Amino acid sequence: MRDELIGVLSKYIDVDSQKIEMDVKREDDMTALVANFPLKGSK
Repeated sequence: MRDELIGVLSKYIDVDSQKIEMDVKREDDMTALVANFPLKGSK
């Protein structure tokens, strides 16, 4: 999933792929994907 997200985002912005942080958080009946994609700039 990480590589696919990088591929999509890279079409529009320069992403620093070495510094990406992703985490799945669960709380009660909710699951969330929390992602931090540091940007180098826009395309």
